Amino acid sequence: MEKRKIQRTGGSSFSITLPKKWVEAHKLKKQDFVVSFQDGDSLVVLPASVVQKQIRGKINLDELKEEELKRELISCYISGFDELTVLGEPITKEKRLVVRKTTQILTGFEIIEDSTNQVVLRNILHPEKFSFRESIDKMFLMTYSMFQDAITSISENKKGLAQDVIERDYDIDKLYFLILRQNRYLLQNKISEEKLNLSPIKTLYYEGIAIQLERISDHAVKIAQIVVDGRFVFSRKSGQILQETAQKILPLLKEAEYFVEDIDKTKAHKVLNVAPKINKSIDMFSLEIIKQGSARAGILSDSLDRLYGYIKNMAELTIDQSVVKMDELKGQGFEI
Repeated sequence: MEKRKIQRTGGSSFSITLPKKWVEAHKLKKQDFVVSFQDGDSLVVLPASVVQKQIRGKINLDELKEEELKRELISCYISGFDELTVLGEPITKEKRLVVRKTTQILTGFEIIEDSTNQVVLRNILHPEKFSFRESIDKMFLMTYSMFQDAITSISENKKGLAQDVIERDYDIDKLYFLILRQNRYLLQNKISEEKLNLSPIKTLYYEGIAIQLERISDHAVKIAQIVVDGRFVFSRKSGQILQETAQKILPLLKEAEYFVEDIDKTKAHKVLNVAPKINKSIDMFSLEIIKQGSARAGILSDSLDRLYGYIKNMAELTIDQSVVKMDELKGQGFEI
């Protein structure tokens, strides 16, 4: 943080100088324009070029199926579009509902115009209000509780709990898409590294972690959906083995939260070193569940295996990131 002295210029105006490092980072020169606006008690200053580089796009939905429309809306959001116009001749009730529902999982996107032939979406979230670290923390908490509750719901046949797991996946998706979008913002120079206090390498690391967490939540939903469909009931013995197996893997997801927070390769190695033990437990569960003679039973075995697989992916990403971290410290003159 730098202190700047306010100077009086003219009868009613005040001015401050801009930090040289910030000016050089944005390649500004004499006579260039900046824009400023109030954000609560703060004054935000941005290069005029950043404000002018609003990305606008259009989607013609006449030839798109409903699922295709949803995919394209999400893709435009992640790609960093600031304003999006959805066009149709006219827009059907079903596709208009897809636009509204999809907008609900795109944090910052609001519908500002809704007419017969077009819907206009605009981003109202300022990128500097976003925290990668806080979003990853939230994803860890929600993903852990989702998978734990999914296991409980199928072990004890609790449909209400299973439905709740499915609904919570929307919150995971919102954070996941927002992390992807913010990373594109940084790559597009719409926000500086200094403002985020993160390097592109660090944000790519967080994106990789978010991908693994989103996939874990998807498998929690798969398990919960089995319960909601009501076509499969566990034997008491299978339910007990499932709980025991899950209780060996879920603590590793909590451990992943810790090694990601500190980029601790020692903790990451420990999670990878227990692979033989965890794989043996999953194999034992698979043998037991084969006796159930149901394809749906196989989903459980696969989901447990994937859960540990995604945790291992996070451990490997963290080990890679720890090497980058050491290189950065060396560059600053620290002994490693």
